Amino acid sequence: MGALLPKSELVLEAILYRGNLPRNEVPNLLGVGERQARRVVAALFGKDVLTSTSPRAPLSLAFPARLAPRWMPGLFPEKE
Repeated sequence: MGALLPKSELVLEAILYRGNLPRNEVPNLLGVGERQARRVVAALFGKDVLTSTSPRAPLSLAFPARLAPRWMPGLFPEKE
């Protein structure tokens, strides 16, 4: 999948447990300023692991099919 920015896992974990994450909570969650929080969120959007219904709506996890074997190993049989 490639390298994620530092603290990206905190965003993913929070969304996994909560279901979604209001954007304004990201800087406090990460312990960084708004600019760095936006960078982390933008990078996760760039990897297609986050989704949102609008630019101001809460963040949710996306489950792109290409990441299914990595995120859920053994769930889908490998093609032979």
